[in-house]
Amino acid sequence: MYSYEERMEAVKLYIDCGFSFATVRRKLGYPGQYSSLRAWYEEYAQTSELRESMKRSDKYTKEEKRRRNLFLGEEKSADIESLAS
Repeated sequence: MYSYEERMEAVKLYIDCGFSFATVRRKLGYPGQYSSLRAWYEEYAQTSELRESMKRSDKYTKEEKRRRNLFLGEEKSADIESLAS
């Protein structure tokens, strides 16, 4: 898991220097693929900030979670009704 500072450094390097995701990953010594860096960049591009915490539970707001659960509940009810008929 990378700290807020490490993630911000990677995003700034990508933006300011114009390096590719793979080059930034190599320069900073981050292992694996660059999908994490891409996700950090996309979050920064949308909000001009990164979350302090990287816990999955922080990914969605309470309202987004409520709507998702409501939708899944409706979908589940429709599936049960179709099985019953």
